[in-house]
Amino acid sequence: MDNIIQKIIEIHSKLTLKIANTKVLKKIAKLHGNIINDYSKCIYCNICENKCPIGAIKVEPILLQWNIDNDKCLRCLKCVKHCPKGSISLNKNK
Repeated sequence: MDNIIQKIIEIHSKLTLKIANTKVLKKIAKLHGNIINDYSKCIYCNICENKCPIGAIKVEPILLQWNIDNDKCLRCLKCVKHCPKGSISLNKNK
């Protein structure tokens, strides 16, 4: 029984730390600017959506729509790095 309680405490601690780290990362990310897309270059290929680790980007190729939730975005820049047309960038805050 003690092992089960110890394991529950361990899992709870890890989850609490992960949530706290995510909140801190989001606050730091907002200081760096927002992710933007140059729609004239975008080919709506979904690569950015697939690379986003938290699902902040949604692409609708048929409708030619691209959206990002900058409140959710961590600014990891995976979308920028993997965009084949270079249409995605970080608009830095000044």
